[in-house]
Amino acid sequence: MNRILTLCAALALLLSTGASAADLTGKWTWISRFNNSEFTNVAELTQTADRLGGTFTGPDGQKSEIKDAKLTKENEISFTITREFNGQRVVVRHVGTLDGDTIRGKRTITINGEDREVEWEARREKRLSLSGTWKWTVEVVGVSYPSTLVLVQQGERLSGKLTVENLGDTPATVDIQEGKLAGDEVSFRASRTVDGEELKAHFSGKVEGDTIKGQVTIITADSERKVEWKAARQKPASAAGKWEWIVSFGGMEFTASGEFKTEGDKITGSTNVLEQKAELREGRVSGNMVSFVTVRDVNGTELKSRFEGKLEGDTITGKIKGSLNGQEYEIDWVARRAK
Repeated sequence: MNRILTLCAALALLLSTGASAADLTGKWTWISRFNNSEFTNVAELTQTADRLGGTFTGPDGQKSEIKDAKLTKENEISFTITREFNGQRVVVRHVGTLDGDTIRGKRTITINGEDREVEWEARREKRLSLSGTWKWTVEVVGVSYPSTLVLVQQGERLSGKLTVENLGDTPATVDIQEGKLAGDEVSFRASRTVDGEELKAHFSGKVEGDTIKGQVTIITADSERKVEWKAARQKPASAAGKWEWIVSFGGMEFTASGEFKTEGDKITGSTNVLEQKAELREGRVSGNMVSFVTVRDVNGTELKSRFEGKLEGDTITGKIKGSLNGQEYEIDWVARRAK
């Protein structure tokens, strides 16, 4: 019995996790000054669960690898850039504090063994977010083809599933290929075999708010046709609000709650289990799918749990997956919006 209680308490801690470091992924710019002139510097940062890195582009257009990059749970960031200037090796160490889309701190420039410290303020450029559900209808030779694309964006890479009606007895669903976002230009491809013949479609367009306008090139064995393409983003189901659920484990039940906020395809907020509040990380809404991760350091061990569920009205139904004492677990998750 004591062992079960211990496991249940540990699980509760796992589901109610401490705050974690923020995400630095994106394009950051700042101004450096030399001899009364101003120069623009750019850092492209990429952050994963276990690595922070990227590239730096100086005023001369040359790229350098960002090294020794670190981000603490207190949102303190540091990294080093090494470059050549007039035949001399220049090392620049950046140390600052992240506050939303701004980093403020110091840059220490080392050249010929001498250090010079200057103020540093970098700002993240806003990047388009295309994750979500998009719909359109294309008409070819008098036939309409209603289409739905559930799109997932990771940096500039796009993936997702495209469903097209009227291509057969049932709607055809395929994975898109070569999906890419470059500035406000989007492109991807899709293909499917219809009646023994391969049908290819190349999409390209420009993002304007919640609309993509462009064209689709439809290619068959003996023809190629270009038609206009206009896709509209569908308003996602809202996960914002207060939620409650029951965690059943080891024959016991725990009451849990969460308060979520949504902005675009991101979900933030906190959970509360056994009066322990925790922040969400990696929160995302894609169509009507909700997911987020909770992480906690317990006695020197990182415990991670992933919540995934389908949002339908005032209910989220899915699973909670993770590991406990070296054992993988998966339990049902049914959350209901609090009235």
